[in-house]
Amino acid sequence: MARILVIDDDSATKLILYEALQKEGHNVAITRNGVEGIKCA
Repeated sequence: MARILVIDDDSATKLILYEALQKEGHNVAITRNGVEGIKCA
């Protein structure tokens, strides 16, 4: 499946998205801001 990067400063939103996307079989990375997201990408 897809590799997805979730960038959000709200922990609850990140967790919900992470779990939902993982459940669908996606490889998910999460970060709290754009700078971390760029480093992760």
